[in-house]
Amino acid sequence: MSVVSIILGLAAQSTLGNLISGFSLILYRPFRVGDDVEINTPKGMLAARVEDVSLGYTILRDAKGDEVIVPNSVMVSNVVIRLAKKN
Repeated sequence: MSVVSIILGLAAQSTLGNLISGFSLILYRPFRVGDDVEINTPKGMLAARVEDVSLGYTILRDAKGDEVIVPNSVMVSNVVIRLAKKN
């Protein structure tokens, strides 16, 4: 039984991390829906607009119109640059 508990705990670790990070993002609001941000991705720096912040994921939309789904644990642990609004 203890082996099963360990396996379930390890499997839920990333899910719980995203959930806790989601609470942090919603509570502290370092960025909001509609903000333009830059974040480092495996393909390099990405400029995108925040479309949704949920408890598990943040959804961004890049200049090409592609949807970028980022786990909240990544959004909390990386430097996110909130770009100035253009008039």
